[in-house]
Amino acid sequence: MGEETPVRYRPPRYLGLLLALSAALVLALAWIYLVPLLDGTAAEELKYVIYAACAIGVLSAFHWLEQKLFPSDA
Repeated sequence: MGEETPVRYRPPRYLGLLLALSAALVLALAWIYLVPLLDGTAAEELKYVIYAACAIGVLSAFHWLEQKLFPSDA
């Protein structure tokens, strides 16, 4: 008979949503607890730039993790 194509495992959609919510939680906690630590330091005027750079790094890490956990078919 004809060859059958293997069925790839597709994780439930809520796992991606859970990953996105955890990224938002990490960024919110960093905003609440880590940004005020820069008050009174030499980096105080750059704290928003530092936060933005860290946010980009965190989002890039979560994107990499998502690509490893949920590979696309392409």
